[in-house]
Amino acid sequence: LAPPQPRPVLVIYEDGSLAAIVSGQTLALSESRPSTFIVEQWQRALRAGSLVKPIANGTAKTPQAPKGQRLTDEDIRQGRAEMKKSLAEAPADRFVCRDRHWCVARLDSGLTIIVAQNGGYVGAACDMADIVVTPARLKWDRCRSGAELVSSQSLRRTGSLEVYVTQSDYAPPVVHFVGALASVERPWSRHRLYDWRTDSFASAN
Repeated sequence: LAPPQPRPVLVIYEDGSLAAIVSGQTLALSESRPSTFIVEQWQRALRAGSLVKPIANGTAKTPQAPKGQRLTDEDIRQGRAEMKKSLAEAPADRFVCRDRHWCVARLDSGLTIIVAQNGGYVGAACDMADIVVTPARLKWDRCRSGAELVSSQSLRRTGSLEVYVTQSDYAPPVVHFVGALASVERPWSRHRLYDWRTDSFASAN
């Protein structure tokens, strides 16, 4: 018999708005009301029958800032404290979310993930997570902390992502990303490389 194919531990949708932890036959989602179309595709591809919605962070005090409004330093400070507390208390392989702001999760491997729906929390997320996902447009392309950053810009180049983790008894877990687009150097997908700030096309590499 052929050895079983490795399975991703995390899947990320191509605009950064949705992620799901893959645990056995279960998908633990980062959204309470995700796109049915996307989720059903994931279920078929990963042979996952069960869906688990995120746990709502009912104790969060961060105000719901209107769309487009910048977070204050106090908003970010409070959000950082709430994310840190939720990461410490979250069950493994399950998202805990502050609606429209952020979701945090701790994988069974020990790796931590933060989905920052509000881009104002990305800096704080980079300081405390191993993988940071955001649908926001950012002015930078990597976390200074060394955390893996997945943004709307990077996802335009890769498409949806599968995240694999290789574990060893003698070294920290190694994270490997596989994009849905093997290459975007095709006429029909070149639009993914367009940078509206510079009115030019970035390199795929």
